[in-house]
Amino acid sequence: MNKLSLSLKSRQMVVFFGIIVLVLPAVFLSIDQAFRQSQVKALEQQLEANLYTIIGEIDLDAEQVDISNASLPPLLNQGDSGTLALIEQTNQVIWRSDSALNLHPVLSRSSYSPGESSFVFSEHYWRYSYALFYDNEFGTYNLVLHVLQHESTLAAQVDKFRQIIIRWFGAIALILIAALAFGLWSTLAPIKKLDIQIKQVEKGMIQFISGDFPKELTRVKEDLNLLISAQERQKNRYRSYLSDLTHALKTPVAVLRSSPSCTEPAVTEQLDRMTSIIEHQLRKASSGGEDVWKKKTTVNPVLDKLIRVMSKIHAAKDIAFEHQLGQQHHFYGDEADLMEILGNLIDNACKACVQQVKVSVTQAKPLILMVEDDGPGIKPSQREKLLVRGQRLDTYTEGHGVGMAIVSDLVESYQGTLEISDSPMGGAKFIVSLASNPH
Repeated sequence: MNKLSLSLKSRQMVVFFGIIVLVLPAVFLSIDQAFRQSQVKALEQQLEANLYTIIGEIDLDAEQVDISNASLPPLLNQGDSGTLALIEQTNQVIWRSDSALNLHPVLSRSSYSPGESSFVFSEHYWRYSYALFYDNEFGTYNLVLHVLQHESTLAAQVDKFRQIIIRWFGAIALILIAALAFGLWSTLAPIKKLDIQIKQVEKGMIQFISGDFPKELTRVKEDLNLLISAQERQKNRYRSYLSDLTHALKTPVAVLRSSPSCTEPAVTEQLDRMTSIIEHQLRKASSGGEDVWKKKTTVNPVLDKLIRVMSKIHAAKDIAFEHQLGQQHHFYGDEADLMEILGNLIDNACKACVQQVKVSVTQAKPLILMVEDDGPGIKPSQREKLLVRGQRLDTYTEGHGVGMAIVSDLVESYQGTLEISDSPMGGAKFIVSLASNPH
């Protein structure tokens, strides 16, 4: 459920960052470019208007171009206005506005046809040019009028507008972040509630999941409750049948054990194995009222208890136990099953060893239990035979009978694996791998 919450949160974060990183910048650039283009168009129209004003002030009846007494736009009379005007005749500047007296902008020397105009950007200036042709009694005149505007004027307007929209887009981004936070909270709160209740069921604090959930999660809640109910009924039936069966077998076994014809060692050995199987199944039938998937067993205390018990049982051997634990490890299952797995492995190691038994526990993704001894070891050809119920190897005078088959069955029921290999200590190494968390 935590993975589901993270998955939903991750998807919403991807969508959010898609909006913030891609959409908002794209919209910002579009608005910025649209504003700049509108300003360029407005500038073109302004320069064109200034140019026609200058044309209107030229005295076309004079011997030479004369606009000394012209009434020009104020910007053309200001030295630092950035707005310039020049008149060319045969590629020679014959007049310039007061604002252009100390400036010499680069002009295009391309030929213009009369009536032709152009609007270009060159050498830091926006320039509107227009070709004019006229003649009078003094001669024929081919003039090209230029009105220019320095780029800084347009850049200042664009920068001012850009600062305004940056503030607006910053406010929009903050609103989107607040909306996302609220959306995440409203979406994930029911999932978090469901996750908390599932953990409470696992710990045995509650029996079923309750409360109101959104429509999409209500079906999940109902299915989980049905699963819990079905598992509870199945568990109770299993425990009842198993308990009845094992109790029914105990009496015949007791009668056989007391019979004079069952005193031979081979028969006694088989009866002991039957008794061990019955006791194991009785413990399973009576262990905990909760399902194993609801349990979380700490490994360290169980292992410490088992080593203390084994030290007393095998006190005659004076076994040196070595166990590596480190942090607190957890087994997601029934404590009785963990006792059965570790108990059988350590007991068999104690029976097989010369004087040393080593137990190691690690927990990365799976929980790894390793039990090693310094005994004679197990041949590779005999390892599979060892896991068959009731089989015992010739190299071991005791142990490795039904206990290993029980371990194998339990490990398989937890979807784990059991491997047998050689130990650096000289004996056998049993490696049990169990899921660290089944959820």
